[in-house]
Amino acid sequence: MAKSSIPTTGPNFIKTGKNLTTITLETLLEWQKEHGELYYINMGPMPGFYATADLEMVEVILQKEQKRFRKSSLYDGLALMTGKGLVTNEGDHWLKQRRLAAPAFHKEYLANVFGLMMEEINTTMDHMGAKVGEVIPWEEEAIAVTMNVVVKGLIGSTLQGDTERFSDAAQLGLAHAMRLWKDPFFKFTQHLTGAKKKFDRENQFLGELIERFIADRRKTGNEGKWDIMAMFMAARDESTGEGMSDEQLKDEIMTMFLGGHETSSHTLSWGMLRLKQNPEVVDKMREEINRVVGQGPLQYEHLPKLRYVTMVVNEMMRIDSAVWTIARTSLEEITFPNGQTFPANTQFMIPIYAIQRNPKYWENPDQFVPERFENGTPKGPEKLKFMPFGAGPRMCIGWNFAMMELVSILTTLIRRFDIEVLTDSASYEAAITLAPTSPIHIKVKEREMEIA
Repeated sequence: MAKSSIPTTGPNFIKTGKNLTTITLETLLEWQKEHGELYYINMGPMPGFYATADLEMVEVILQKEQKRFRKSSLYDGLALMTGKGLVTNEGDHWLKQRRLAAPAFHKEYLANVFGLMMEEINTTMDHMGAKVGEVIPWEEEAIAVTMNVVVKGLIGSTLQGDTERFSDAAQLGLAHAMRLWKDPFFKFTQHLTGAKKKFDRENQFLGELIERFIADRRKTGNEGKWDIMAMFMAARDESTGEGMSDEQLKDEIMTMFLGGHETSSHTLSWGMLRLKQNPEVVDKMREEINRVVGQGPLQYEHLPKLRYVTMVVNEMMRIDSAVWTIARTSLEEITFPNGQTFPANTQFMIPIYAIQRNPKYWENPDQFVPERFENGTPKGPEKLKFMPFGAGPRMCIGWNFAMMELVSILTTLIRRFDIEVLTDSASYEAAITLAPTSPIHIKVKEREMEIA
């Protein structure tokens, strides 16, 4: 295919930018249907980018030739919050940080974090249990439980009175960062509207809060601590023996705070709507939970046996991908397996949401079918048709933590309550993550424990 023959979104770049900003998901699906797996998004006077759902191209960008690409400008706004954390960092510094952070997310360490996680999950379920019969905004509960789980897992304590402020500040920051990328005029108008001043104020609050946790831990030490911050502090570079500085700790903890609760909370929020549409899925989960867990507490060793619950979580992440896109920029000229050659500084967008809804890769992609994952996640040539945590060397380092979190929350929720979902659909904002922007209301009723 000659480069000149690659389809484009058309000359009306104002309409293109507006659609990409306001009706992002519908636009991506429509473009995919109209243009196929490779097309050019025309942004007029601003740099445009190529959207690719071609799995061979995706594999080159994220895996085979990943060193020939850098994070795109999409992540520049996010870096204002996370500094040189793993998501936004590049090159040798990123590799060093990745090696230092990786042991904290090994499964043997996560077994210790599981107990901290369950403390917060059970606290949230008790909070919901006190509201039996009341209308509960589920998306708020999902944010609260994932925020508290991540905080407890990271620092071994809770945010106490700062939880709501932290959550609001985090969501504002992520939306601001995405708008800097999607809206070519926002980098100028943010100063006129006060958006930049508000972002700076909330970002400063987040940074100072984390600095306080680090300072407190430096004073008290890590003895008897099994949280992730203790493991970060104990990590040493194999070649130099150096550990993370306070600045590195701050960047990594901020990255884990933002990435660890946003994606999980949105998966649970959208997932509740899917469960309303598919009540038989709840019945199947409950049967498995009763059989595997019985009447005792949920234990870490139960998680691998909850195969159907894991399938449900995977399907939730496929059909409503919280991380809806990845973006990269080429560092040098690159030729792909399809023969296409692109120069240095070409921007590529990998629309995960559209890939995971592509009928070329998935049968009946708009249907919620957990059984798609009966044999695990895709392998071989089509492994990249499902990538809720990204792919390649930069795949999300916390994916084991996230899966443990999601399976544990969903299991505990379904086990304890009968749930009536009162909402049929919700509006969204495609910021860094895919966030609901209208309430998802539920009612709960306590269940009696069953045993298989």
